[in-house]
Order: sequence, then C-alpha cells, then structure tokens
Amino acid sequence: MNLKVLICLASICACGRTADYGVEDAMEEMTQSIVDNSLRNFIRKFELCYMGMKSGLIPNHAVTASGYWRETYEPYRARLDNRISHQSTGSWSSKKNSVGAWIEVDFETVKRVAGVITQGRPQYYDQWVTKYKVACGTDRAKYQMVKEGGSDKIYTGNSDNETKVYNRFPTVLSCRYIRIYPQGLHNHISMRLEFVHGHCFSIKPF
Repeated sequence: MNLKVLICLASICACGRTADYGVEDAMEEMTQSIVDNSLRNFIRKFELCYMGMKSGLIPNHAVTASGYWRETYEPYRARLDNRISHQSTGSWSSKKNSVGAWIEVDFETVKRVAGVITQGRPQYYDQWVTKYKVACGTDRAKYQMVKEGGSDKIYTGNSDNETKVYNRFPTVLSCRYIRIYPQGLHNHISMRLEFVHGHCFSIKPF
C-alpha cells in the first residue's frame, strides 16, 4: 500500500469514522477519484486534437450556413461548449428547419480531418440535430458526400442538448471545406460542433 493511501486511511481513522466508513469505502472513493481525474486529464489532452472551433482559431467569417434564425444565431456561434450570454444564444440555429439546411467550415487550406463532435443548443433549450450527413471538398466545386457501402453515410447525432457525440469518419478526410447536412432534428436545427485532426484518428475520446 503506498504512502498516499496510508495517509488517507489514517486521516479517516483520526476523525473517528471507521465505524461507518470502512477501509473498503475509502479505497473505493479514492479509486473513483483517480479514475475521474484521469478521465478529465484525458479529455483535456484530447482537446489538443480539436481543429479550432472551440478555441476560436477558426475565425467567425470561416463558418457559414444556408441561413440562420436571426442575429445572435449566426453560424460562427456553433462553437463546441459555447454558452448563452447577453450577446449570444450559444449555438447556430437554422432559419430553414428541415432537410436542406447546412453549416460549413472553411479551414482556409486543405486539412486532414478524423471526425466531428456535436452538441445541441445549450442550457435550457431542447433543440438539437439527431442525424446528419457530411460532405468534404478541396474547393466548393468538388464536394463529396461521406459514404458507407456506396450510400451517403448518415451519422447519429445528439439525444440531448449538452452531451458531446463524436463520430469518426470511415477514413481520414482531406478537406478545405466541410459541410454538415442535418437530416433529423428535435424541436429545431441547432448545433455546436468541433472537428478532430486527422492525426488523432485512432483516439476515441468518449
């Protein structure tokens, strides 16, 4: 047993808690704490794989869409983990609330992309995209839909407004432009998103 465990157990005993808080309970609590910290550290490290939506490295003008509901719902607000503020509704919300709407990111140069992480509209709004397609292009005249078995791949999106859902592409894509086409929605097409670098293809964050 290492020194930290002994110190932890000694502190429990010193507080007179051994009657209702045994050694096994202490070990379980400490193990859970280690697991939680390890998970948080891993997620923080995985954020090094993010391509710039959350950080703002991708500028506002590089994020466009088929339309948006009104001011404060603009496409660039679709940044992963964005929150509601006096200046923002916290997500992109489409003007057209049906298939045919899209949101696009221009990386400005061709980048290798492993996948996409999505969320719905934050906090107390029950709005999210339940499924979507992805298109990739090196220029706007050469979009190609991501396919599976010869058909356009339909990705499973979100089932609540906060949980992050990561979908890895079948292979690493080389794209300057990447476009998301919502195919299903809950209440309204609203999204936050981030893209994952190609060099992180083998990593599963969640």
